[in-house]
Amino acid sequence: MDVVKFAIPEIIFGRGSMNYAGMCARRLGAERVFLVSDPGLERIGWVDKLIDILETQGLEWVYFGDVVPNPRDYQIEQGSQMYLAERADVVIALGGGSPMDAAKGIAIVASNGGNIHDYEGANRIHRPLPPMVFGVYQKRCH
Repeated sequence: MDVVKFAIPEIIFGRGSMNYAGMCARRLGAERVFLVSDPGLERIGWVDKLIDILETQGLEWVYFGDVVPNPRDYQIEQGSQMYLAERADVVIALGGGSPMDAAKGIAIVASNGGNIHDYEGANRIHRPLPPMVFGVYQKRCH
């Protein structure tokens, strides 16, 4: 087997970290960001806040918010088709595990083709994924 190395996504978290998402994406070469999140974060305004930050950084963006807990294969397919059609170049996932899982699946299929089921098991991904930034959202406990 040939040696293959993929870099892990850039993960930013903590109070105020969202303000750095555009800068991180820009540093990775972004011009057109593919933003993945979910309806819950849309409702509380986090998606709009991140879009404002991206626009302040002079970045174009495309939003994919059709993410549910344990993202479905058809959502990954729709997202990867949208990523390619919109000519995005960096993926930003805003949220917890579901948006991050969806973003990873979308990136895999967009860069390697096929469908997400083709990548079950080990050593199935042969081409690098697009650069990714993960903004982690964590609910506060009261």
